[in-house]
Amino acid sequence: MDEIVRARARAADAVPGWWADVGRMALYASGSITLWTGILWVGTLGMLHHRASPIDPETIQPGIFAAAPVLAWPFLQLSTERRDRGFRAAGLPGLMVCTISAGAVIHLLGMLLWPMIMGDRAAPGTVAAELHRNPTAMLLTLAFLLAGMSWFTTIAQAMIFWPLSAGLIALVPFLAGIFVIPFAGLAVFQGVAATGTLALWGLLALSGMVAVWVVSHRVTRQRQAGAIR
Repeated sequence: MDEIVRARARAADAVPGWWADVGRMALYASGSITLWTGILWVGTLGMLHHRASPIDPETIQPGIFAAAPVLAWPFLQLSTERRDRGFRAAGLPGLMVCTISAGAVIHLLGMLLWPMIMGDRAAPGTVAAELHRNPTAMLLTLAFLLAGMSWFTTIAQAMIFWPLSAGLIALVPFLAGIFVIPFAGLAVFQGVAATGTLALWGLLALSGMVAVWVVSHRVTRQRQAGAIR
């Protein structure tokens, strides 16, 4: 029995390599976009029901489905089986920037199928209808994904690793994001791919990537100082 306990302790202390963590998050991103693309497709076939009534395909908004992986991303990173909780002690800032970027690109590639799945149900001229053939719509969607995933991951790390008082403060934007991000996704996908909107989301994406780098660097320094594991 003692040997089993020691073996489990060694497994908890073991941390996969940096590239193994990149591969883990790329796999999760692939599974995430496959799931939401599948649900979108099933919905257009009239196979989704609510209280025994079929859901109108037009109410299955791609914007909400685009917001779902943004909200889920920090939880995909989290691992309760690892001592570092899935956020490695070494190379964390670079890992966050790399995996968020790769995850956003993987989701974008899957979303290129969404206009074809929606067909004429998507309003003409909107991002939902033009995503697969409009470069501005593609960049806007990528910026939305990068902004949401980076800022939500930043807040999640503050909640997990910072002192209790700071974690409670971070809880406020975390809860607000749960409500705001789906509406933001709707606004992006139901709107046109305007350069002004792209500039706004591009700024949010850039600031979010800087924020996740800074917070990840602070977490790393705290670990080096022995403040957290």
